[in-house]
Amino acid sequence: MKCTKCNTCNTQVGEKNIDLKNKILFCPNCNVYQPISVPGAINALKESLKAKVDKPEHINVIEFDGNSILVIKPSRLRITLSLIPILIFMIVVFFLGGFRHLEGGALLPFLGSFLLIIHFVLLSSANGTSIAVTDDLLSYSTKRYYKKSYTLKLSIDAQDATQLYVKSRNIGSGSESSTVFDLRVKSLGNKDQVLIEGHNKSSDLFFIEQYIEEFLDIDDVIDSSEIPNVSTLVPSVSDVIKLLKNR
Repeated sequence: MKCTKCNTCNTQVGEKNIDLKNKILFCPNCNVYQPISVPGAINALKESLKAKVDKPEHINVIEFDGNSILVIKPSRLRITLSLIPILIFMIVVFFLGGFRHLEGGALLPFLGSFLLIIHFVLLSSANGTSIAVTDDLLSYSTKRYYKKSYTLKLSIDAQDATQLYVKSRNIGSGSESSTVFDLRVKSLGNKDQVLIEGHNKSSDLFFIEQYIEEFLDIDDVIDSSEIPNVSTLVPSVSDVIKLLKNR
């Protein structure tokens, strides 16, 4: 939180003198307590984005011959939770005798529709993702649950990469809206490309960002657009605290 400054003397205030819970900071230079300003709180949030992120359990790091592959495994819990409502429906239909009224040709379309629903559920929750990192190439690949091999989606010259950062965006509208996260790569020539798009866990992307930057010896800096939905941030420290807890 070194970017948080005193509102009076503009001196940088260390983390030990900042109390986000009570929305105050203490300036040793002025020897006074004061409320945290909105810009100061946002700067503190920016610094928090650069805190070291531990490797999530569902991400495997495979290293060989000086290269690395990061594999994001599908969440078994998410797959299970997605399939439970379908299985409950089938069990209820079975015990209520719903299948007894489906004979011959009528039964096959019903079972086909059931299997098709399961297929689409697995498509949205059981796909694999891999990011390959070498001294020369940075690539992103995906794998459908029913395939053995990965399909290359994007490759970037690793020598041209100058910065990686995580950016959030809203999808949907109203009560159906949700926040997803993109891992973006800045390259020479002012290029800004999406490496991983629409991921639901920011912590995964923060870890991948930090791992790749360390691997490629990229100096990590704070990008102005890394703040999640800063344009819609209500000017209160409580909102900043929520973002810190949910990152």
